Amino acid sequence: MDKNTRILELSSLSYLVSASVGFVLASTYYLPADFLGYLNGQDVARDFLTFKGTALSPPLVLLVLQLIFTTWVADDSRWGWIGMVGLTILGVFYTITQLGEPVTLRALRFTNWGVSMVFLFNLLFAVLMAIFGWREWHRRTEQNADSADRSSCVW
Repeated sequence: MDKNTRILELSSLSYLVSASVGFVLASTYYLPADFLGYLNGQDVARDFLTFKGTALSPPLVLLVLQLIFTTWVADDSRWGWIGMVGLTILGVFYTITQLGEPVTLRALRFTNWGVSMVFLFNLLFAVLMAIFGWREWHRRTEQNADSADRSSCVW
């Protein structure tokens, strides 16, 4: 397994743990989703189970999808590609949505260390997923191009 793939898997699994802790903190401190003021979540648990998520975690359906992608990413078949592309897209999506939450300013003021640390870990792991997913995407694309060039070469 390539180094990029290992880091992508590890950052994805770390994000899953951090987002799970984020759901617990969002429930405890009532931090519903409010991405750029458009989502206006009401019930944190219900929003987590549906498609809104919370201020510190995406919805459960995305976390389950992320777990599936994580199990596929190490495979060299089409499933590995789907897993790698899925984790890369989720990493970019998570980064953007985390920064669009009003809890961002609260977290950066460190008024609640738990919320701040989960926010920072979520952001770190999402960025790592995006970066190492993109790097793995690039590596696999080059590898496929090289193998296609070798197979089309007439000796």
